[in-house]
Amino acid sequence: MIASRYFSKYGSRALANLHMPGCIMREDDLEPLHCIILDLSQFGAIIDALDAAPPDSFALRLITNALVTRNCDVIWREGFVVGVRFVMNDKSQ
Repeated sequence: MIASRYFSKYGSRALANLHMPGCIMREDDLEPLHCIILDLSQFGAIIDALDAAPPDSFALRLITNALVTRNCDVIWREGFVVGVRFVMNDKSQ
């Protein structure tokens, strides 16, 4: 799995292997990017953006629960797969 290559560099934090659908909400009013959330922890996630490179910062919405949105900063990239950390601010729910 892609995530395992980054544990030693970015730290191993109880990730949940999900493969859950999500949406990358972009600030530029463009269509959201559909994605697959590969792994998720309380601090961040590994996301496969499928066919487009996500921006450096974006809001991640969990499709299974549209009320859950997390603001994200990309910390690494490998093709369309990105590792993000969650940014806590007044927009996070």
